[in-house]
Amino acid sequence: MGELQEELKEYFVALSDKLAKDDFEDEEEREAFVSNVWKEGEGKEVALSLDSATSCAIDRLLLIGTPEQVFSFGDAIQGAVMRLLCSIYGSRVMQVLLVRLQLLSQDTGKSGCVNSVLAMIHKEIVDGKRPILELFFDPHATHVLRLFFCILTGLDGASVVHRRKSAEKKKKKKKKKRAVAVKASLTVAEMYGRWSHTATYPDSFLSDAEPVFQDIVESVQEAPADDKYEAMFDPSASPTLQIFLQAVAKKGMLAETRLLEQLLGLTDLADIKTRKEEFERYSREILESSIASHVVEAAVAHATPTQYMVIYEHYFQTRLLSLVQHSLANHVVQAAIRHVPSREQFLGIFQELEGSIPSFFRTNRIGVVVELAGGALRFKAYHKEISQHVAQAILGHVPPPTQRKPFLVIQLLRGTVAHAGEEETAGTDDAKEGALAESVGEKQFHV
Repeated sequence: MGELQEELKEYFVALSDKLAKDDFEDEEEREAFVSNVWKEGEGKEVALSLDSATSCAIDRLLLIGTPEQVFSFGDAIQGAVMRLLCSIYGSRVMQVLLVRLQLLSQDTGKSGCVNSVLAMIHKEIVDGKRPILELFFDPHATHVLRLFFCILTGLDGASVVHRRKSAEKKKKKKKKKRAVAVKASLTVAEMYGRWSHTATYPDSFLSDAEPVFQDIVESVQEAPADDKYEAMFDPSASPTLQIFLQAVAKKGMLAETRLLEQLLGLTDLADIKTRKEEFERYSREILESSIASHVVEAAVAHATPTQYMVIYEHYFQTRLLSLVQHSLANHVVQAAIRHVPSREQFLGIFQELEGSIPSFFRTNRIGVVVELAGGALRFKAYHKEISQHVAQAILGHVPPPTQRKPFLVIQLLRGTVAHAGEEETAGTDDAKEGALAESVGEKQFHV
């Protein structure tokens, strides 16, 4: 695990370029080449993974190596997992390893070996004496944890992939071209290109992984409240916290763990009533944050109906309009409308906002109107009212923010009118559209 010899580094840089070009005559030549490379790096896996130039080759080898070679690499990094997690290059290697393990976990014959590697990673995190929540804050380890949670609970890693792609695009705009030595490094698209979005995990694999995830959940539960609050506002920890909540919800553990209540300060509702103003400041700070507000979006998306009701009552009720007017908090309101679990709760939201719907078109809050329309269609309520507001907004010469989205407005209008028409008169979509056009001034709308 010491310093790499310059000759070995040059060798791995060269092979990384060759692997990137896939310059082989046939599959047999490729397999023989890869096998020889693994042998050349035997005993030096950790050092190669931590080096800026050679880690690229390890990335590619993990993607195309045989299952046995991948499992052998897992054995070789025992005792060094924490070093890899917290390294900019080592963490990428760990991500590729998890991507490959995700595919192998779907093979019942390989799931036992996959479990042993995952258990080893978990054990080293625990033995590292660093609370799991602390790793959420690490800018490198946090990306590995997101994939780790997805694999342990059978989640689709699409959201993880999306975030990494966006981050890489921003980084490319800011940074100059990399040195020739790391030219062949994997892009995020290549790294996650093999992640299966339709993965079917064997029941035996998920049941074996459950104790590992349960241990992680308990660790986060026991973390100090201040640390969890800080995690919501941290650019590295917050996205990981959102995926963690999604994973906990998928396992049906949100209600029993009360993680949502811990994060949002809702563990003692009686105490909130005695310090109402203080809690309102606390909740508004979260809702108006460009980072922490996404945690509330995740909370309303995955909460049980009972949890949703508590969150809505303490975070949204009676102040929906002021939140809609805020440039960031209005997106949380949209999420709350999108995931409202019952018709009664939707009716309460609509009644609180209905009088202000015309102003949403003028202030570029059309997203809120779209979500209200979606709720109206889902719960079959207030079709006419929304149709009238949209029609009036179009006839009232809506300002530029909405004019930039004419198709969205028209599609919204046609959708709500079609449902409203089903309750009143029969007819074709064109007839309904024509009747509406006549009713609002003989204007025709075409998509």
